[in-house]
Amino acid sequence: MRVYTPTNQGPLFDDDPGIMSEAETASTGFRRGGKQRSSLPVVRTPSKTLERPLGLVFLQYRSETKRALLPNEITSIDTVRALFVRSFPRQLTMQYLEGPNVKIYIHDSSKDMFYELEDVRSHLREIRDRSVLRLFESNEVSAPQVLPGGQNIPQPLQPAAIPNQWDQEQVRQKRRFFQGRLVS
Repeated sequence: MRVYTPTNQGPLFDDDPGIMSEAETASTGFRRGGKQRSSLPVVRTPSKTLERPLGLVFLQYRSETKRALLPNEITSIDTVRALFVRSFPRQLTMQYLEGPNVKIYIHDSSKDMFYELEDVRSHLREIRDRSVLRLFESNEVSAPQVLPGGQNIPQPLQPAAIPNQWDQEQVRQKRRFFQGRLVS
């Protein structure tokens, strides 16, 4: 039996349990704690994809855009909502985002359009690195399903202002007053 002893016994080799002699690693087996094993222990490391985020996503809320790291798995629309709440903590809550008038849209770069992100596995898989997600708030019960893309942030349609009768009468009186001053 031959044992290798390094000539330089610096702090690197002091009682390091990871450095073993040839006698310990010989074909007869592996010794750990006085017990003999026939093979090295299996080291199970978690999958690299589970440790790393899926990438970066851009979240747009009103006139602000923020970057966020995608989690390693998007299991439901609640995961996406949580990204928005984490990125805009002073403006958004989960309860607000779960409301019927708040929708999340994803940008389709091939068509330069935003469409509603549904809580379906196939739609959630479309969220990839560098995806753009936009929050759309609507005053209407049913918001449009597809919005043109571009740089403009979709805004809910505002009901047209209907001037009341009193405002119209005030305008007429002012016109008569100024016309009378100009005529005389």
